[in-house]
Amino acid sequence: MKKYIVMLTIVVLATVALCGDTKKEIPAKEFRVLPKVKIKTLKGKNILTDRIIEEKLTFISFWATWCVPCIKKMKKLEILHHKYSENNFQVLGINVDDSKTARKITSILNSKNITFPVYLDTEQKFLSKFNSQALPFSILVSPDNEILWEHTGYIPGDEKEIESIILDALGLTLESIEDSTSVVKTKP
Repeated sequence: MKKYIVMLTIVVLATVALCGDTKKEIPAKEFRVLPKVKIKTLKGKNILTDRIIEEKLTFISFWATWCVPCIKKMKKLEILHHKYSENNFQVLGINVDDSKTARKITSILNSKNITFPVYLDTEQKFLSKFNSQALPFSILVSPDNEILWEHTGYIPGDEKEIESIILDALGLTLESIEDSTSVVKTKP
């Protein structure tokens, strides 16, 4: 029995010695950098994707004119675009229609009162960098061009999660997250 206790003690001590400090350092979250791709403005002018961020927290939504959930989401994003624009935040739309259907974009934006900037990715070179074929596809990008969050799809109610993520990235809180008319406050 004494031999057994000695052996057990040796095994325990050896295990502790080999394992060393059991505290693990949690690595900092690594963010992917926004891909640098050439897209176009609605007026046909080329622009690199890293230039559209303008050192603001930016919510980018990829959409198409034929995508009903995309249009519904854009109406909700319009509210957030204006609500947080004074907090160094913007919403951008990236339309992925081909060049033939891209002509419908301006009339859709006007009919839905969408005023945030929209760019064209008619060859889907920008969207393809995210390995996503489903729309709407969205990303939240830091002022330093780091991708903080990605999301595919839209169902009514998603805008509450989106707003919560935006608030967190901006360092803000809502008095009540019940609706988008709530009072915004700076986190203590």
